[in-house]
Amino acid sequence: MFKALFKGSSKAANQLSIEGTNFRTSMKPNQSVLTAAVDARFKVPNYCGVGECGTCRCRVMDGRVRLTRDITNHISLEEIEQGYVLACQTIAESDLVIRVPGLSPEDDSLVTSSATISALIPLTHDIFEVQVALERPLAYIAGQYAQLSVPAEPQLAETPRNYSFASAPGVGNANSASFYIRHVPGGLFTDWLFAADRTGARLTVTGPYGDFRYRKTERPLLCVAGGSGLAPIKALLEQLRSEGISRQVIFLFGARQQRDLYCLDEIAEMAAAWPVSFAFHPVLSHEPVNSNWTGRRGLVTDHVVQVVPNYADHDAYLCGPPPMVDAVIAKVKGHIPADRLHFDKFLDQSALHPTTNAQDLVAA
Repeated sequence: MFKALFKGSSKAANQLSIEGTNFRTSMKPNQSVLTAAVDARFKVPNYCGVGECGTCRCRVMDGRVRLTRDITNHISLEEIEQGYVLACQTIAESDLVIRVPGLSPEDDSLVTSSATISALIPLTHDIFEVQVALERPLAYIAGQYAQLSVPAEPQLAETPRNYSFASAPGVGNANSASFYIRHVPGGLFTDWLFAADRTGARLTVTGPYGDFRYRKTERPLLCVAGGSGLAPIKALLEQLRSEGISRQVIFLFGARQQRDLYCLDEIAEMAAAWPVSFAFHPVLSHEPVNSNWTGRRGLVTDHVVQVVPNYADHDAYLCGPPPMVDAVIAKVKGHIPADRLHFDKFLDQSALHPTTNAQDLVAA
């Protein structure tokens, strides 16, 4: 039924159908499944369009496709054999029927809920903890994310943004969730969020998305986070603590300056109660030379080998801006096998259209 091909080209226009819906459209030669659906004004979940976020995950139920790039950072080889793909990196070799989470009745993995912003807690000068009250419970795994949109604002209703859950399931109640959201100047959603007190504002929350989660092993954990990438790492560690899972942890957190550090008390409390070794190392990339900071300086990626000389023995969990994640992967490649490298790249408009200095993004 399903065959993933990495070579060849499509020459004929094929038909795309979404299981359980009336949707049907023609696909141009060499057009991705996602582009065909979006061009036909069908709302297939998506965000980055370049295979980095994993939001457009779907399953080929009938037909043949080829993949335009390696997608195993989001979908395992076993899942690919079962027909799972990223729509943005998939081109049809025949007529296709796909199953889309949240659209196909047979796939009930996604929940869409109206929500109200119940609290906005400043964590730094440009990061809020956004707490929301959900009208429908939303089950998720630590490390996953949701899409947030603002139904009362036309542009924000049509362009949802992805944010990771900032606490483990079970922290709070099933009808609440929290997110760490950094202000990205020029970003539609965050410009709106930071422009006024949005407590009480209505949101639409859809999720969960993503496959960034804890994999059970006996190995110690190397965790590296940058900026608001702290959220899923913190949630993952909270989940381990709640489940009584004891793994040695080395946690490096990259930020620009002291004013960009947050959740230090929560992490210190977690480390103190951790049953085995838990070492936390914040690293500042742009801290003034004459400040009172006595901790580590530079790019967080440069400290991985210094802090973890035996990193090859670890499972790695990486979360933050793409340059940071890519730099850590480059350092440990050949030492930590790909199936023990787990990561989530936080994409904003600067990452999707890269014009920003890479060093700035490392601690974004």
